[in-house]
Amino acid sequence: MRRITLALCGAALACGSGCFLQKDRTRVPLCPAAIGEIRPGMATIADVARLLGSPNEIIWSNGVTAPLDAGIGAGIINTYVTGGEELFVRAYHYRYAVTKTSGFTVIVFSMVSHDTKYDDLFVFFDDAGRVTNVGASLNAAQVSYSPFGS
Repeated sequence: MRRITLALCGAALACGSGCFLQKDRTRVPLCPAAIGEIRPGMATIADVARLLGSPNEIIWSNGVTAPLDAGIGAGIINTYVTGGEELFVRAYHYRYAVTKTSGFTVIVFSMVSHDTKYDDLFVFFDDAGRVTNVGASLNAAQVSYSPFGS
């Protein structure tokens, strides 16, 4: 009887246990070398788009932040007219995200941990479409799998 109980417990433990790892990426990584080529006062909107591609968001002079797929100012432009008001691009926002998820289950007990880190880049422009400032925070490489929290 004891052997059967041990065998059943062992089978339940073996069949009811598991783990998983998952990694999700959003957009493409930001290249530090390309970011370094963006020189305030010299680079233009076209230069930034050539080096980094399309941004996640465009920030306009009226303070509106629009995702690129909102249909506002698609392409390499500096101005957009809406409702008789001419808007200027104030900034491009680029974001790359990495999420690592890990989980562990033993019969009815489960632990799941998510860790998300971002690479963010803001490129600011004047009314003529020239770069005035560049700000970057590149932390996506610091993401980790951590089954017991970080």
